[in-house]
Amino acid sequence: MTQNSYVINGVDANNIALHDFGDLAVPAPESVSEVKVQTSMYDASVGGAGGGTVQVVTKSGSNSLHGGAYEYFRNEVFNANDPNLKAVGLGRPEMRRNVYGAALGGPLRKGKTFFFAAYQGTREANGATAQSLYKNVMIDPQLTKDRSAATLLNTYASAGVTSIDPVSLALLNFKLPNGQFLIPTPQTPDGRVTDTAVSTYHEEQFNANLDYRLSSRDSLAAKFFFANAPLFNALGGAQFDGGSGLPGFGTDVDVDNRVLSLEEIHSFSNTSMNQVRFGYNFIGRNELPREALKDADFGMQRVTAGMDPGLPLIILAGFGSASIGSPAISLQPAFRPHRCLILCLYNAATITFEREVRFATPNGAFREAMWVRMGSLCSILSRIFLLG
Repeated sequence: MTQNSYVINGVDANNIALHDFGDLAVPAPESVSEVKVQTSMYDASVGGAGGGTVQVVTKSGSNSLHGGAYEYFRNEVFNANDPNLKAVGLGRPEMRRNVYGAALGGPLRKGKTFFFAAYQGTREANGATAQSLYKNVMIDPQLTKDRSAATLLNTYASAGVTSIDPVSLALLNFKLPNGQFLIPTPQTPDGRVTDTAVSTYHEEQFNANLDYRLSSRDSLAAKFFFANAPLFNALGGAQFDGGSGLPGFGTDVDVDNRVLSLEEIHSFSNTSMNQVRFGYNFIGRNELPREALKDADFGMQRVTAGMDPGLPLIILAGFGSASIGSPAISLQPAFRPHRCLILCLYNAATITFEREVRFATPNGAFREAMWVRMGSLCSILSRIFLLG
């Protein structure tokens, strides 16, 4: 939650629904001309923020043709290993990031019309983030790779287990495509597991600016930012629910941004001017859990299975323990705040007057599944879980 404000080319680019900076439009550094951060003493053009303001202005063309191309990369060979992975004998987590792009700006008609355009692409595979790395997750120290009903009955007979529920037995023996158990075998004597699963990020963004000088007193500017950024969180990762703490139930998240700024500036004299701006900001976030398992496949029954057929989020024990299943809540909204700004500047003591009209049309829905808690703080494979 934040009370700070984010502005791109004079347009309010904030997420009015979630009030955070997580899904905001972020133009490529090579397309940014100016960044201004204010924590107090704002003028009227950036009103409405209870905290600080971040103002970003993208580049425009000029009478000279300029351009360039670039690429940045990261690779796990340049990183130190995570101490938790090293402690259990695992190597560096995968961390591969490529950021590449190009920019070009210049005149369409010298002294009259100018353009600027930029593209940036990002590809990332990352096993070192909070959505990829799970550390010291509590698993029952008695659990082994032998998960037959006979072995489980013999192991947990002292806990009062007299039979193994078929659903619990199926969950314990289910394996992911990589051959790993859904509920992994502990790596340490105290029954904990540490490992990593790869999350991915893929972004395509474009930035286009057009400036036109109507006369010595009037100018027009149109600036448009476009970005689509699908990502995959290997460990849950929904906005309002962390989801599974173990691999197998990741979340696909698609974040889309559109920011449009149309501006006309008229100079009355050397001491006064008027600026009129229309802005449009679109932020879309869609979350879709990957539901490789369905509760019906294991014989589980619940009233919401027809609408949400995936495995519900199952918390196997208390804080710090394992959880499996889809997030209890996922988000499918799209928010469209519009901004129309009339800005008047007078040279007298640099007095600024602002008239602004905003329209906001949040559209969205929540996908609600369910969660189940099974177990206790002392043992994940509790009597309740094994007996069903």
